Amino acid sequence: MNIFFGAQSGFVNIFQQLEVELRKEKIIDKSTYFVSDSEYYFKHKENLPLINDISVEHLFEWNYTARNSDRIDSNKLNEIKLKYEACNLWNAVICDRRLMYGKHAKFRQSYNGKFSDKELYNIIYASLYAIEQVITKSKPDLIITLIPSTFSDYLLYYAAQVNNIRYLQLKFTKINNNILLSESFGSHSSEIVDLYNTNKDKDEFEFKDESIEYLRKAQSMPIQYEGSLSGVKISAITRFKNTARAFAGVIKKSVSKNRNITNADNHVPPVYSIFWYLHLMRDYNKHVSLATMNRRTLSRKQVENTDYVFFPLHSEPEIALLVNGVNYQNQIELIRKVAQSLPFGWKLIVKEHPNSITYRSAGYYKKLLQIPNVYFADINTRPYYWIKKSKLVATISGFVGFEAAMLSVPVVVFGDVMFDMLPINMVRKVDVLSTLHREILDLIGKYEYDEKAMIAYIAACLKLSVPINVYSTLLGKQGRVTVDNGSDVENEIIKLSEYFKNVLVKSSQST
Repeated sequence: MNIFFGAQSGFVNIFQQLEVELRKEKIIDKSTYFVSDSEYYFKHKENLPLINDISVEHLFEWNYTARNSDRIDSNKLNEIKLKYEACNLWNAVICDRRLMYGKHAKFRQSYNGKFSDKELYNIIYASLYAIEQVITKSKPDLIITLIPSTFSDYLLYYAAQVNNIRYLQLKFTKINNNILLSESFGSHSSEIVDLYNTNKDKDEFEFKDESIEYLRKAQSMPIQYEGSLSGVKISAITRFKNTARAFAGVIKKSVSKNRNITNADNHVPPVYSIFWYLHLMRDYNKHVSLATMNRRTLSRKQVENTDYVFFPLHSEPEIALLVNGVNYQNQIELIRKVAQSLPFGWKLIVKEHPNSITYRSAGYYKKLLQIPNVYFADINTRPYYWIKKSKLVATISGFVGFEAAMLSVPVVVFGDVMFDMLPINMVRKVDVLSTLHREILDLIGKYEYDEKAMIAYIAACLKLSVPINVYSTLLGKQGRVTVDNGSDVENEIIKLSEYFKNVLVKSSQST
C-alpha cells in the first residue's frame, strides 16, 4: 500500500514510527509526507526512522509559503484551477491561522493578515500542483491526515476527493484518550453514527458497562480528556526556570544553522515570540484581562437563584472555530445574538477559555461588556459547576456541550460536533440565527434526557477507537492531562500500529 500522509510538526515522527511497524506487516511499501514546521523537522530530522529511505518522499510546506518560492506556469495553473473549481479553497486558508493572521498568531490575538491575496493564491495553487505531481507519479492508495490545522492537510482532503482516493482522518473523541480513524471530514464520523444507531436499538452491546462507568463519573465530577490543559499551578521557581530556558532557546534558535529557512517559514513564529508573550508579558496581560472582565464577573454563589445560559468561549484561532465552527468565527457577534435571544430576564454567562486568558487583548473583553445581559464567569470555577446550575448550554463546537448533555442540561450547538446524532430534544443544532429564540424555547419546553442514547454514543466511540496518549506521551507536551501514566512511546506506537492495521485491512476489504 502507498500512503500519502499529512504530517503536522511532531506527527511526521509519529507517522514514520507507525509506518515502520506497518512495513513489518507488509501493509505499507511506499509513502509520501507533506511536512509542516521546519523548526521541528530540522531539530529531529536525524532521528526520523525513514529519513534515508528512498521509498519515502517528503514535501515541505515552507517551500510553498516562502515569499521567494517558484511560481507555476500559466498552463499548469489553469489546469489546477479547473480541476479544483468545485472546492472552496478558502477553507484551506481559513483553517490555518498562520496564513490568515499575523506572525504572532499563536501567542497573541491579531486579525492582521500576513499575506496578500495574490500571495495566498500562489501558496494554495503551488501546493496543489506539488500534491498533484505526487499523485500522478506515485499513485497513492490512501491519504491520511489529522483534522486540519494547516492548509496542506485541508488540500490533501480535497485532493483525495477530486482524485477519488480513499481518505482517512485521525480524530480525537475526547472520551478519555481515545482516538479514531474515520472516512468523514471534520468532527463528524459516519462510523460512529452507524454504530450508535445499531446500539440504541439493542439492550446489550459492546462497551456498555464501560460507557455507564464513564457516564457516572462524568455526572459526579469534572471530567477531562487526554491532551487538555491540566490546570496544575506552576510554582514561582519553576516559572523562573522556564523563563530562563525560554531565553536560552531564543539565543540558540537565533544562531541555528537552519535559521535562514526557519526564519522564512510561515509555520514558525519569530524566535522571541514565546519568550515575550508567554513569559515576559504573561502576568501583565493576564492582570489587564482579568481587571477588564471583573467589571462584570459573577461567582456561582451570586447566581444561585438566577436563570442563566452558559456559553464557554473557544480558544482562537483553533480547529473548533476555523474548521468545526467556520461560520461562527466572530464569537463576539454570536454572543450578542445569543444574549438577545434568551427568555427575557435570563442572563448569558460567558467563561473564558483557560488557554486564552493572556492571548486576547483587553479590548476584546470590553466589546463583550458592551452587550447588555452578558456577564463573565469566575475564571477559577470549572465549567462543570456552571453547567450543573444552568438552564441551557450554548457552544459552537466545544466539549462542554457534551459535558452538558451528560449532565442532563439542554444544549444548543452552532458548529459541527461528534455527538451530533444525539436526540434533538437533548442537543439542538441551530443553523439559522434568526430562529434562535424560538429554538431555545422549543428545546427547553420539550427537553427529555435519553440516557440510553448517551450510553449508545459513548459505547460507539469506545468500540471504534483506540486509547492512545498522543499529546502527553507521543508528542511529549507538558502541562497536559494524561490518562495512563504508565504508557511509553514504544508501547503507544505498537498499539497505534495495531489499530491502523485493523482499520486499513478492514477498509481495503470493503472497497
